[in-house]
Order: sequence, then structure tokens, then C-alpha cells
Amino acid sequence: MLHIGITLKKLKNITEKLYYENEFLKYSHDIKKTWGIIGSIINNQSGPATIDVLMTDGRKVTDPIEIAKLFNGYFSGVGRSLEQKIPQGQKQIEEYQTPSLSFR
Repeated sequence: MLHIGITLKKLKNITEKLYYENEFLKYSHDIKKTWGIIGSIINNQSGPATIDVLMTDGRKVTDPIEIAKLFNGYFSGVGRSLEQKIPQGQKQIEEYQTPSLSFR
């Protein structure tokens, strides 16, 4: 029965991660909604959580410094990962700029 609980927890985490990735992609052009998503994530936290063991690449990591470095590496790469999923625009940046007005 314990194995099923762990599997369901992993599935929940994967599903939640995919949900938020999709939300960030969907609202990548709307900073207000992006911050709303971030706020909802932060507000859903029930309190400080500690992680004593982290499984990565088939090994258990128990050193708090190494765990922190692993999380830092993961979260610092999220932006780059999301950026690669955003389709490249067809226009040059200059096409979005309005002509400047000169007053003489």
C-alpha cells in the first residue's frame, strides 16, 4: 500500500508541474497574470517544509548543501527551459516600435 501512495504523490507532483508550466506559457505575455500564478503557488504553501532526502539520478542525497544546490540548479534552469518552448516571433523588434515624434 505504501508503494501506491508514493506513486500517487509522484503523479500529483508531475501533474502539478505540467499545469504550472502550461500556465506560465499561456500567460508569458501577461506579467500581471504571471505574478498571479506565482502568488497562488506561494499562498498554497501550508508552511515551511524540510527535505531530508532527495533522489536524483538514482542516488540518495542527504547533505543539505547539496540538496540546496540541486534545487538551485533546477529552478535557475526553469526560465531557460520555458524560453525554449516559446515560439520565435516573425517580426523584428523595430516593427513594434512607434516612430518617435520630433518637436522643432
